[in-house]
Amino acid sequence: MFGFFKKKKQDTSGTPKTSFRRGYKQFWPFLKPYWPLAILGIILTIPVGALDAVVASFLKPFMDSVLIEQEREFSSMVPFYIVGFSVVQGFFLYTSGYVNSYVGGRIALELKRKLYKHLLGMQTSFYDNNSSGGVYFGFSMDADLATSGLIDNIKLEVARSASILKPK
Repeated sequence: MFGFFKKKKQDTSGTPKTSFRRGYKQFWPFLKPYWPLAILGIILTIPVGALDAVVASFLKPFMDSVLIEQEREFSSMVPFYIVGFSVVQGFFLYTSGYVNSYVGGRIALELKRKLYKHLLGMQTSFYDNNSSGGVYFGFSMDADLATSGLIDNIKLEVARSASILKPK
């Protein structure tokens, strides 16, 4: 209807395909100084998933003891077990989130420093062709989105993997 609502198609034929390996390979130089903290953050997510599995496996003894055998002592302790599991899981969630946010923030800061140096060396035609708001938005948001996405993916996979483990 109106010409200014039409989207311009961008040519992406020269852009390399994004892959998991390529993304983390480019991400590694920024993660390298903080990798011990990143590993700690990932390790802290393991109990979160494992406690999900523990709560699920706790249901069978609960059903047997409370509903079938009708043990009052066990049924009176169930709320304390649930609160205890929730407190421990909440501690690990908070701690892993704090560590991962710290690492992600540091990596985003390093990315922004590199991007700033890159923007200083750009030709003036780049700034003529792009709006200042678009350049500023890309500068301020792209690094944050990239780091949070990569760290959240790793954290999610580790937590899911740990929840698959069945306690004995």
